[in-house]
Amino acid sequence: MQRTTAAGPVQARDRIASVDTLRGVALLGILIMNIIGFGLVSYAYGNPIPDAALTGINFWTYISVNLFFEGAMRAIFAMLFGAGVILFTARGDSPAAATSLADLYYRRTILLILLGLFDAFLLLWTWDILYIYGVVGLFLFPLRNARASRLLIAALVMLVLSAATEGLRWQDLEQMQAEAAEAQTLLDDDLELDSEQQDAIEAWREELEWIRPTQKDIEKELTLRRSGYFAVLAGQASDVIAAQSISVRSHLFWDALITMVLGMALYKYRVFDASRSRRFYALMALLGFAVGLPVNAWELYRFVASDYDIFASIIPTYDLGRLGCAFGFVGLVMLFCKSGMMNWLRASLAAVGRMALTNYLAHSVICGVIFTGVGFGLVGELQRYQLYYVVAGIWLVQLIASPLWLHYFRFGPVEWLWRSLTYGARQPMRN
Repeated sequence: MQRTTAAGPVQARDRIASVDTLRGVALLGILIMNIIGFGLVSYAYGNPIPDAALTGINFWTYISVNLFFEGAMRAIFAMLFGAGVILFTARGDSPAAATSLADLYYRRTILLILLGLFDAFLLLWTWDILYIYGVVGLFLFPLRNARASRLLIAALVMLVLSAATEGLRWQDLEQMQAEAAEAQTLLDDDLELDSEQQDAIEAWREELEWIRPTQKDIEKELTLRRSGYFAVLAGQASDVIAAQSISVRSHLFWDALITMVLGMALYKYRVFDASRSRRFYALMALLGFAVGLPVNAWELYRFVASDYDIFASIIPTYDLGRLGCAFGFVGLVMLFCKSGMMNWLRASLAAVGRMALTNYLAHSVICGVIFTGVGFGLVGELQRYQLYYVVAGIWLVQLIASPLWLHYFRFGPVEWLWRSLTYGARQPMRN
């Protein structure tokens, strides 16, 4: 793998084509899940009740999307972020170089955090991941020189701890349910509740809201998101703050950290550069899907069979399922890269991957225009399966536009800005 010895953006000739291709696949794949948050009420993500997708093509769309893609593309994207840490920091080992490199690395990471906040607040995408990736990235610099085996062990330990915390969440929910039921009994008996008992009922109602929101809650969100830009900006601010603070602390931080550390290990094991044998990648794909798909299928069956009970939404095996499928997709993409087939498609996917930041933020802009009151206000108007017509259209545009752009320019526009600010100098743009 190429080592960069001078401080500056990586040049096109030094890029690893398979990494760019895999990043392009992950970037486009992320939209398969994110389109639910863009096109439906937020309650509908991972839950078919709010949009009544309980039968027919909408139900099977829900099943298919969650079976193959839930968490998998996000995991690959985060793995490649971890790999990118090593790629960016492979610049020599002298103390002076390390000091300069640390300055560049943290400047770059803080800029990513700011881009995430821009996406979440100003581009109105509540569930932006750039902010989370930037926050986690602040902790990765000291790990850049760790052995692959140690990184892998660290990721596995965190996976076990993550599964254990889901068990603790089950206990917390049982306690919340019991406290709310006790307070509700007192209320039904016309007894006055103290503040703690009132809080217990409200806390349990908020937990259930994500599974079975009231029609009033749904209409309130739809009305807000169909409003004008500044109304949506102000109305969603509290949700963005919750998503980028409470959710980060509760699980998204660890979600990203585990997969990034795992990605650093896999990069050092030369998994992402397509240099392993076809047999290796075929086994990776086969074993990945052989683990991931049955686990995901069992989780979905359990949730549906329980009539979408909140306790069935607690999934200790979540990481096992999503990482199994992620490994399966990595294996397939590496086989595709090694095959030499459909080079036009591989080149287009690699171009999408090279412009991943631009294309990711473009999802927010395009979907904001389509679904919010900034544009056509179609949030909640399309059925679940119809959202994937929009996804296909966006994919087509980005697969065509990205290579065309890179034919004339070295970077995507957001990548150019990110690099220019990182290095404190205007980077050359034209090829």
